[in-house]
Amino acid sequence: MNQYISLNAILVSLFFVGSHATFSQSNSVSYGMGVNLKQYTFKYADSPMVEIVEDKVNIAISSSKGLKVEIKEFSLKLLECGKLVYGKTFRFSLTANNQMYSSKLNDYRNTIGIVCMGNNFYKLYVKGVVYKGYDKLKLNAQLNCRIKNKYEY
Repeated sequence: MNQYISLNAILVSLFFVGSHATFSQSNSVSYGMGVNLKQYTFKYADSPMVEIVEDKVNIAISSSKGLKVEIKEFSLKLLECGKLVYGKTFRFSLTANNQMYSSKLNDYRNTIGIVCMGNNFYKLYVKGVVYKGYDKLKLNAQLNCRIKNKYEY
């Protein structure tokens, strides 16, 4: 009986250690048009920066190669587990190859899927279209970040 309890404890601890490592290293982005999307997985040191300003969340992650993904003005009120939020008020931006692309407000194609990981950690699935003049790119990103209530800082 004690053998099974010990084995279960080991398996549970491995799950938590493995899930935290996976969680912290799985920030990624793909962008482009057509079937040849460029894909990039951010390094562990490239963790997202989170800023809360007047009940709005701004999230940004950038790489040493000049790639940057931002979510701007996302309402804290919309941060609910299992929710798919459409781009009525928030905006995305992507900086790649010294070119900045931005989303448009009220674009139904721009969404953020929210998965709660516990302890104020969230997995955000970002999907949409960003523009620079007449050029446009599809954007897909997975960002893992900690978003605390503004009163917890």
